[in-house]
Amino acid sequence: MTTDSEFQRLFKHMQIGFAYHEVIFDTQNKPIDYIFLQVNNAFETFTGLKHKEIIGKRVTEIIPDIKHSKTDLITIYGNVALTGESAKFDLYFEPFRKWYSVNAYCPKKGYFVSLFDDITDKIEMQINLKKKVKDLQEFYDMAVNREVKMKALKEEVAKLTSELERYKK
Repeated sequence: MTTDSEFQRLFKHMQIGFAYHEVIFDTQNKPIDYIFLQVNNAFETFTGLKHKEIIGKRVTEIIPDIKHSKTDLITIYGNVALTGESAKFDLYFEPFRKWYSVNAYCPKKGYFVSLFDDITDKIEMQINLKKKVKDLQEFYDMAVNREVKMKALKEEVAKLTSELERYKK
């Protein structure tokens, strides 16, 4: 049988970021913020945010730029906490300049858990590979076009040489 301390060790040392939050809603039940309740070591590693500095605080207090982020995490997570429907997505989080793969679920109404991984290296590698493929395609196209032009030039030289031979006779 697994003990609570074994689960706590697993939670602390797992390689996936974990964060447990309570959502704050306005009077119209619209999500406006969320509070950090619990995080693991991977969360600290992936975000740079330290447990002792964020627990019990609002995300807008810890990351003020979150309101200006392209991805509205407060609304996404608020909907998870309100509806109970899970959400899975990848995003570039501007305040941290990192890419994350996120899975969020609702353990009980008004709360959500986010499980995430830092995929910045993977995304940057994909971007670099796409650029290299594009560069190679451009080089190939240039080489093929050069070959076509060389063939046409050789044909033109042969035609001119033939015409010149007729005039010499």
